[in-house]
Amino acid sequence: AEANVRGEASPAGLLRIACPAALARLRVLPLVARYLETHAGATIDLSFQNRSVDLVEHGLDIAFLIGTPPDVSYHARRIGVFAKVCVATPAYLAARGRPLTPADLTQHNCIVYAQGIAGGTWRFAGEEVHPEGTLRVDNPEGLRTAVLADLGIVVAPTWMFAYEQHECRLECLLKEWPIEAVAGHLMYPARRVGPTR
Repeated sequence: AEANVRGEASPAGLLRIACPAALARLRVLPLVARYLETHAGATIDLSFQNRSVDLVEHGLDIAFLIGTPPDVSYHARRIGVFAKVCVATPAYLAARGRPLTPADLTQHNCIVYAQGIAGGTWRFAGEEVHPEGTLRVDNPEGLRTAVLADLGIVVAPTWMFAYEQHECRLECLLKEWPIEAVAGHLMYPARRVGPTR
C-alpha cells in the first residue's frame, strides 16, 4: 500500500540477474525484452553464470538455477521441470553407428558436462550410464558447439536443441528410454519484503 502511494507499484530500477548462458540466450532474453517494454523505468544487468553464485556477495536480485538448489539461506522457487534428450548429429551416427540401448553408449564418444545437468551419470528409465569420452566441457554452450561439430553424443535439456532437432541437424536417440528430467529454480535472497522489480 505504501509503495502504491509513493508510485512504486510498477517495477523500476536496476534488476541484477545471473543465468546460465544457454538458458539466457534461448529462454530468458526473449522474456527480458518483454519485461523492459512493459516496465519503462526498469533496467536489467544480466550476468551469464554457469556456476552457483553468492547472490548477496555479487549484489544479485535473482539467479536462475538448473538442478538442485544449494542448501543456503536463499529462497528457491521452482519454475519448471526440463525434460532431457540424448542427441547426436547425422554425421557422427553415420561414422560411429547408432546406440540401441543406454548400455551401448559405453561404445560411443560421449560429451560430458562437468557442472551437473548431464554430468557423471546419465539416468535413463531403469538404467544408469557413466558416460565417457574425449571431451568434457563446463558450460552448456560448449555442449551445443561440441555436439554440432560431430564430436559425440550429448544428454541435455530439450530446450537446448529444439531448433537443431527441428532443422534435422541433430537426431534424438534412445527415445524409448526416458531420461530423468531436471528441475529449474529461481533463487533470490531471503528478505521479508523484496523490491517490486
